[in-house]
Amino acid sequence: MTGWRLYWIAALVAAVCMHVSSGQDTAVASSAAFGDLETMSFAPPTPSEQQKNQMDVLVIVGKVTATSARVLYEPLVNNESSITVSLVLQTSAQDHVLVKAFTHLQHQSFPYVAAYDDLVPNSVYFVHVQVGSAPSAVYTAVGRFRTPPRIIASEKLVLLTFSCDGFVNDADDSHWLTLAEEVRDPAYYGSVHMGDQIYADSILRTHQDATYDDIVNAFRAMYRRGFGRPLAQRVLRHGAHYMQFDDHEVKNNWSRDTWIKHNAFVRAGLQVFYEYQYQLLQDWSDLPPCRSATKEELYRPMHHQVSLGANELQLVFADTRLERELTELMSKTQLKYLQDAWSTNATQAVLFTSVPLFFHTQSSAAFAEYVDGDLYPGHKHFTSTVQALWDQLPSTGLQLVAGDLHMGHQSTISDSTKRVPQLIASGMTKSSTAMTDRRLKLFYYVITQWAQKVACAWSKLAVAGGQSEGYCMQSAPPHYGQNYGYQS
Repeated sequence: MTGWRLYWIAALVAAVCMHVSSGQDTAVASSAAFGDLETMSFAPPTPSEQQKNQMDVLVIVGKVTATSARVLYEPLVNNESSITVSLVLQTSAQDHVLVKAFTHLQHQSFPYVAAYDDLVPNSVYFVHVQVGSAPSAVYTAVGRFRTPPRIIASEKLVLLTFSCDGFVNDADDSHWLTLAEEVRDPAYYGSVHMGDQIYADSILRTHQDATYDDIVNAFRAMYRRGFGRPLAQRVLRHGAHYMQFDDHEVKNNWSRDTWIKHNAFVRAGLQVFYEYQYQLLQDWSDLPPCRSATKEELYRPMHHQVSLGANELQLVFADTRLERELTELMSKTQLKYLQDAWSTNATQAVLFTSVPLFFHTQSSAAFAEYVDGDLYPGHKHFTSTVQALWDQLPSTGLQLVAGDLHMGHQSTISDSTKRVPQLIASGMTKSSTAMTDRRLKLFYYVITQWAQKVACAWSKLAVAGGQSEGYCMQSAPPHYGQNYGYQS
């Protein structure tokens, strides 16, 4: 991987599981057995799909390693027929091998997942999902992913990062149209969605007195509308997709009193988050009923890591939302997990967080709390956690990537021992950018061009006075339009 770039959209200058062992029962299948799988994976919507702006079958490729993959799928049509899922290995441009196929009846009202292991490294796979069978109506969808090679030093590997998809608010798909071209690159590995994959605020407004089941159904409908729309599917059906939790997944400005004020709503939102996002990473079948479980029982660790190549690229995902306590941004357990992650000494590591770890100063974070009630990592309550995290970060070979702030931004965090680059990629639709909000643009300008510089100067004065050294944040001018991160 050679480096990060931040891309702007020029016009506007981010359970039930089917476990399948794939290393046996293979059978040669001609291209004609399924059709042109490559073309089918980019299939445009049919007239009926175009009319309702929703594909008939939802498919999202989840975690992909050199030898394993997870694929989420769900019929979005009123059809109770059986579902057949086929894993197909591409052996040449014209030839494919049917690795495994299975059929099951529909028996749940949320997505299924096929988990594959024993895959061949550095290979292209297709997952063909068929709902129904002739002579009755048949609905098909195809997902595509490439398993990374065991050694990636000489390989080009493309990773996209983005966050904040406000489609349910403004129906803006222009950014997804750009991403849909990016995923055609043969070197494309996958995407990291750093939070706010949906904006559930409208559900809270319209379902204040609804039953638990009605709230769950409203969340599912929002996911189906957002993830199932044609342009989103053109991206989500390709490559690995890793999704992180942030506040809009359930409620804007998630805070410590959210559980008390909106208990049933939070429980329903978490349940459907597990169904449509967490399942991309791992199973959640051991979760007790969300409507009655304790808060502690409902939590599943969101922090994890994916190692690519021979310890060459380490993707580390931290949870900055669900593990918050009164004075801790994340638990001591997660801090220890992250510290252990750096001990592997990967050639290059990337730390993904839904909220930027280093952006707000104490004063700007206090102002943000006063205005909208949210607490950011720069807040005085989280100073000790953020400092402890900074102290453990490796001095070389690390990139920080985050979302949330509705802008594109690059900065450098440094002290006398290390300099760490940080990228913020946030703004999938026009309504989820700061471009039309003059007050927010002014606020960010003050932070990046004044507050951070004053805090840095103050830190240097404190060191001169014998106090412990802090870190400095140095920011490039932000971009307030739509954007995404690109690493190759």
